[in-house]
Amino acid sequence: MTATEIEALFAETLAGDYESEAAWAAVSKLRLDGDRETFERAKAWVASGEPLKRARAVDILCQLMRAQTPTGTTSFQNRNGCSGRNPRR
Repeated sequence: MTATEIEALFAETLAGDYESEAAWAAVSKLRLDGDRETFERAKAWVASGEPLKRARAVDILCQLMRAQTPTGTTSFQNRNGCSGRNPRR
């Protein structure tokens, strides 16, 4: 996904109210993309003064690691060794 497409999807997540179907469709696309740019932009939104931006950031990040790469691993697994499991268990 290009930077322009990612930017457009992030903008779509803010359209309408929290339950907007179009906004949730954009959240789903961003979760599936799961690349570093999506992660960084969502991470920045967590610190936003706008409640909807913070909520959308968490909505995206909470399942970002579920995006699968062509090799079947999660997007960030190869970069940081994260297995997606709770290390305290």
